Amino acid sequence: MKKVLICMFTFISSSIYSQEINFGIKGGLNLSNGSFSGADSEYIGKPESKTNFHLGGFLVYNITNKFALQPELLYNRLGFVTKITETEPGYFYNSKNNVSLNYLSIPVMCKFNIYDGLSLDGGPQLGILLNGEQKYVYEETYLGNRNYSEETIDAKKNFKSIDFGLNLGTSYKIENNMVFSLRYYFGLSDLWKEYFDEDFILGYKNKNLQFSVGYIF
Repeated sequence: MKKVLICMFTFISSSIYSQEINFGIKGGLNLSNGSFSGADSEYIGKPESKTNFHLGGFLVYNITNKFALQPELLYNRLGFVTKITETEPGYFYNSKNNVSLNYLSIPVMCKFNIYDGLSLDGGPQLGILLNGEQKYVYEETYLGNRNYSEETIDAKKNFKSIDFGLNLGTSYKIENNMVFSLRYYFGLSDLWKEYFDEDFILGYKNKNLQFSVGYIF
């Protein structure tokens, strides 16, 4: 991964002095999720999408009329929700984990202009975990006896601090320099840190569907 990042930023640096450069700001909606793997993933529950947001800035390096590089710096809220429910005669169990993972994300997008402001976009993304929070709710009822608990803990200790993955999407620039983009992020890094139990076999990767509105100055 280090070699990929070094080559990526070397290429950007070599282009900066000779190409047209524009600055922009952006923000928008995240529909974040994740994927679990490993023998113990069944005890976590299936991840569900969580509504979040992102906000930041970007530079556009117009290398040709058809190709541009767009490095970005974003405050990016990701995460997921898992639920487990069991119901039997005289028995009810329900648990919910709401996990927020907040990143400083650095995407570098390659933009291929295919028609009058419409482009296909793709590229790597590096994420640095800033902080995290897990809200856990547990409820169990057996033969009329009810147990209930709710707590909020620091989730950052359970996840590795560096995330790496790929973005694929599209964007459209209109005449007043407004830009609308849609992209999907595939996390490639296994982020589970095995904080509580080394024998707990689990893997986790981020996923995110991102819709942005931006403006190029």
